[in-house]
Amino acid sequence: MDQRSLLLSRYVQAAHWDEALSMSIGSSTSDIVSGPPFLAIDSPKSLTLLTFNDPHQTDAALEQALGQVVSANRNKRIVIEAGAFGPVALDAQVLLRLGFAQAKEGATPRVKALTATAAAPQTPSDAEAVSLALPEGLRLIRVFPTSPEWGHRIDIERILFYAFDKDGSYCTRLKIALEDMCAKGDENYLTMDGDSVAGYMTMRYGRDVAYLQGAGVLEQYRKKGITRAMLNVCVQDAIAKGFDSMVTAGWGEQAERAWIAMGFTLELPVPKVYRREVQQI
Repeated sequence: MDQRSLLLSRYVQAAHWDEALSMSIGSSTSDIVSGPPFLAIDSPKSLTLLTFNDPHQTDAALEQALGQVVSANRNKRIVIEAGAFGPVALDAQVLLRLGFAQAKEGATPRVKALTATAAAPQTPSDAEAVSLALPEGLRLIRVFPTSPEWGHRIDIERILFYAFDKDGSYCTRLKIALEDMCAKGDENYLTMDGDSVAGYMTMRYGRDVAYLQGAGVLEQYRKKGITRAMLNVCVQDAIAKGFDSMVTAGWGEQAERAWIAMGFTLELPVPKVYRREVQQI
């Protein structure tokens, strides 16, 4: 596997696998199926196949396993995350014959080359402010589930992205997922304005890739250099960990433009996803 394909595979595992697996932990209706023949997430209406982990890594074994899954789950949507599916390549003709179609493209993964600077800022430890190019009165801290400020990590993502979550059930799962991924190495940073949160950034390193999992700044604090200041700290931390590149993906034109402006200029292929919809009998 060439370096570009390897980076894409690691991104898919960090961005797609880990998101889905961690969010399923707090769900009462989703189960993680370890396999073989597949690592998968099973729910009453859908089955997501993440990777083919059968001991027999052959085209014939994969085709047989897919056929068996389709036969047993005709009442469910079946999704295949193809970006890191395993050493056996998915055959488009086999998928077509089994009723799968390629889904519409998602966000484009973008790569930033990392270069150490002579005046690298100190990486903040838990609840320690650092001197960065932030507006006066703001401070940057790294938080853990045991930190007094941890609740702000949940709150800001809810405010920015999950206004639809009226009953709080999604954010309850989000809290469990964030704590799980933090235990596996995620690093969470908050920009604080006194006791209030202004922005956040999360890094993930667990799949041997420096993946910028998410970032956001509340509207009243935007265009003040907060995202760039948080990114500077994460870049230096990634370099200290031995990484020479960082990957992220922005959803929407505004996010895309922002990440490009901050150096995420190299595009990776959009990971392929295949779906087989419920078959009406």
